[in-house]
Amino acid sequence: MSDQPDHPQELERHFRVEYGDRREVFARILGTILGAGILYGYTGWLSAWAWMAGFLLAQVAYFAFLKLRKARATARDEVISGLLFLQLLASFLWMPAVMICEEDRALSICGAALVGCNLVFLVRRSDNSKVMIYGEVVVVASVIVSVFVTLIPQFSDPLARAGLLLSGSALLYYFIEAAAAARRLRREALEANQRSLQAEKMAAIGRLAGGVAHDFNNNLTAILGHIELLGLLEDGEERRASLEEATVAARQAARTVKQLLAFARKERMVLAPQEGGEILEGLVVLTRRLIPVSVALKVEAGAGRQGFVADRAQLLSALINLVVNAVDAMPGGGTVTLSSSRVQLAEPLVLADGAQIEPGAYVRLSVRDEGGGIPAHVLPKVLEPFFTTKPAGKGTGLGLPMAFGVSREFGGGLTIATAPQGTTVSMFLPLSEAPVAT
Repeated sequence: MSDQPDHPQELERHFRVEYGDRREVFARILGTILGAGILYGYTGWLSAWAWMAGFLLAQVAYFAFLKLRKARATARDEVISGLLFLQLLASFLWMPAVMICEEDRALSICGAALVGCNLVFLVRRSDNSKVMIYGEVVVVASVIVSVFVTLIPQFSDPLARAGLLLSGSALLYYFIEAAAAARRLRREALEANQRSLQAEKMAAIGRLAGGVAHDFNNNLTAILGHIELLGLLEDGEERRASLEEATVAARQAARTVKQLLAFARKERMVLAPQEGGEILEGLVVLTRRLIPVSVALKVEAGAGRQGFVADRAQLLSALINLVVNAVDAMPGGGTVTLSSSRVQLAEPLVLADGAQIEPGAYVRLSVRDEGGGIPAHVLPKVLEPFFTTKPAGKGTGLGLPMAFGVSREFGGGLTIATAPQGTTVSMFLPLSEAPVAT
């Protein structure tokens, strides 16, 4: 495994560690402000306010940089992030170091506690880059050395001096050991995760080979069989029927290829303004022949403007897959409900894969069935590519993953709500005021 991690992922981790817990961030900032006030009130040091201001400015600089660069970070950005963090670390530690060296026991105890808090945080942070760990060790070592260089001359007893030197060296040694162990454990966890992902990929390839090969074999058998019949049949009506069956099989094979291309993002997207109600109309036309007589189709187009930007072909293909899944979930018949509506999210929405989309205005396109719902042990797997509970030859397991991928590609996401009374799959797409081309 390379020492260089994925840079956006690493900066995202830095942001999460430093600012992910809002309560902790608030407590940290408030604690620094209150601490500076108490320190000034107790000692009269104007440097207490300089310490607070320097630390807060370093926090703002570090937060702003991570927020702006974490999504598109480069190796250079990661270096800058590391330097900003080391500056932040140094901006905080210098005052506790000064406090430790004071004869006042309250100041020295408080200073030692603050240094200890920072050492624990650095171990928890468990940086992966050796450069970052070396930088943290240099900053911490500088603080420890400066403290003990100041303290040792204050004691005339050689044994006292030796004890101070030994304890300072032990503190630095165990901090280095803890930081190295944390880094090692994190790297081992990352490697184990990569091995697990690789195993999942191989299993997915196996499912792909089985499902797609079986589907293509069935389609090719049907095509070849009907082509052979064309040479044997003399009746014109029978020849037309045989040709139509061969055409249906060819279209099914093409549909499987289109699913694969869409899932792999190999089709060129043509983004254009769309309208929720109009998309439902097109979906009804395209799925009419796919729905058996035992299944009723209900359309609920919401009121008001429902504009969004998407590739019409890919979106309709994804929605067709959802309709097919809904029909398959009701072998005894029932009702498939297609709906569109304009929704306003007041807080982040958790998607089917655990990710979130931000609050805001969205168009929701939903497909609801009246089947028995998705079993709890199956639900976590439904977005896995090529995973399917259908019999061999009935599906490739690309329908839901494709719909999810398409919705994310267009800036939204997909949710799944399931119960014994049925399942609702909803695609959320960001609302757009752009007019639909006519």
